[in-house]
Amino acid sequence: MLTSPHSGTATGPCHRPGVLRQGAVILLVATALSLFFGAQNYFSAASIHREVSWGQALYWSFTDWYEWALLAPIIFWTCRNFRFERRSWPKGLIIYLSVGLLLSGVHAVLCAGADVLQGWVTAQPIAFRKSLRGVLANRTHYNLAVFAVMVCAWHAWSYYREFREREMQATELAGRLAQAQLQALRMQLNPHFLFNALNAVSSPWKMPSGTPSNRKRPAVKLCFVPFGTMAGWYCKCRTAGRGYRQQVRRRRKHLAKRANGLA
Repeated sequence: MLTSPHSGTATGPCHRPGVLRQGAVILLVATALSLFFGAQNYFSAASIHREVSWGQALYWSFTDWYEWALLAPIIFWTCRNFRFERRSWPKGLIIYLSVGLLLSGVHAVLCAGADVLQGWVTAQPIAFRKSLRGVLANRTHYNLAVFAVMVCAWHAWSYYREFREREMQATELAGRLAQAQLQALRMQLNPHFLFNALNAVSSPWKMPSGTPSNRKRPAVKLCFVPFGTMAGWYCKCRTAGRGYRQQVRRRRKHLAKRANGLA
């Protein structure tokens, strides 16, 4: 079905800069097209040996494209509120065709009015009905083509903007996911590191090789308690260190006695 992607539009002061910017863009594009087609009108008339001044050629082109600039908000409103969907494109095509024919007629009326104004300024009166019939006969297909180009341009820009927004959201989600995975990895690594450190401290120390078996006494073994307190771990590590120092002193005394016996 035809859906409206925006259920509401902002009408506050913060929405006004966006409207002004869009209007400036429409005016700039219309001016560029007017200059381009004004030059085309002038050189086309010169190629068939028809005398047309630059002012006349620019008047035709500027009135043509500025009229489309006035109709652009209606076209964009239609595009924003009636978008093509896969299941209802025939209905959408009928709506766009109806709006295109209506705006083509409005544009023809504006062109006929511009012709009447030109005739009044140049003192060469032109009948409004005659000018309107000529515009409708010569410009209807062209006006429909211009309307279709404007509709396609709006939809292309809209889909591109939605694509960029989704791409930015996907990038943000990927960053959050990577941060969450890194945090989970840290939570997994920290307990393992603590376990390995305490396991190394609590492992029994053996006397150097060559010492009689009766002198090989393991140090105080630590029992690793996963949910023990840091105070308990500190006391056990301190006890293990004291036992290791006692074994070192005993080993030194034993070596001293053997050295005296040999002497």
